[in-house]
Amino acid sequence: MGDQRLMRRTGDAPAFADVPFAMGVAAQRPYVGGDGRPSTGWHIAFGDVDNDGRDDVFIAKGNVQQMPGNAMEDPNNLLMAQEDRTFAEAGDVAGVASMHRGRGRPWLI
Repeated sequence: MGDQRLMRRTGDAPAFADVPFAMGVAAQRPYVGGDGRPSTGWHIAFGDVDNDGRDDVFIAKGNVQQMPGNAMEDPNNLLMAQEDRTFAEAGDVAGVASMHRGRGRPWLI
C-alpha cells in the first residue's frame, strides 16, 4: 500500500533509477475528485490495453477507513504507454476511475 514506484534499469549491473515523475507514472494523488491527500495504491498490473505493442499500467486504489490522512475518494489509475516511453492517465476516459475501494488479486494459473 502506498506510492506505486516505477524503476528503470541503468546499465548492465543490478542498479535502478527512480523515474515515476519523469515518465508520467506518479500515482501519488487522486487525479479526479478533488481530494488532494496521498493515494493508497494496492496493486499494479501491466498489460497492453489498447493493443499497440506497449505495456500499459493499471493501479487499483482505495483507502481503508483506518487511514484518515489518506484520500478517501481515490480513483483507480490507467496509465497508457506513449510512443516517447512516457505514460498518460486515461482512467477517467476509459471508465475505470471508480471511487470504490479496489484491491489487487494475483492471476490464477
